[in-house]
Amino acid sequence: MFQRARGGRSRPFDELRAGLSGYAGQVNDEIAIRASDDFAVMGVAVAIANESGQALEEGAATETPPNSGYWVYKATQAVPTGTAVRVTVTATDRPGHQATRQETQ
Repeated sequence: MFQRARGGRSRPFDELRAGLSGYAGQVNDEIAIRASDDFAVMGVAVAIANESGQALEEGAATETPPNSGYWVYKATQAVPTGTAVRVTVTATDRPGHQATRQETQ
């Protein structure tokens, strides 16, 4: 389940999911994200950390195609094989409310 990070909303985003099947810790691996909200999702940020919480990389996902609700983040750093990672996805809607989801791999 995802959590509302801030804001006075009565409910979180309609949908926020992250798929890690395309991510194996290599440069250009893709993390697929589905984000939808009744106020329009304006951006999705991705942060990747190791199991001790040390940041490995972070950046913005791109909505592909535009206005589809499907977002893709392409990794920019290689992670050593066997390293457990925590992927945090944060979506922001038009009023500035945020929702966050974490996945581990």
